[in-house]
Amino acid sequence: MMMLYGITYRELRKIKWENFDEFYGFITVNGFELRLPPKLSRQLQQVQKFVFQNHVKSNEDLLFTDGNGEPWGEITSSSGIPDRFGRREQGRLQERYHIIIWI
Repeated sequence: MMMLYGITYRELRKIKWENFDEFYGFITVNGFELRLPPKLSRQLQQVQKFVFQNHVKSNEDLLFTDGNGEPWGEITSSSGIPDRFGRREQGRLQERYHIIIWI
């Protein structure tokens, strides 16, 4: 969502489950309804189902947390985001996933 809509990491960390409309595939950020790509919406629905069934929800009801329900760190490098997109080899970042797969 950071790349698709230009949402800052700081704003992404604040999104709560109540801001996600799983039926219509919208997410509300700062009062704006953003239509999610169908694949991303389905992925969030699966995450939501997992989170609620396994009681991994954070106390603040945040959408983006780690596997233990803890909020992402205040800086991007502590969120695990760089690990999702690539890995370091010989001092440079190697592409692991192409963004189109996520969309």
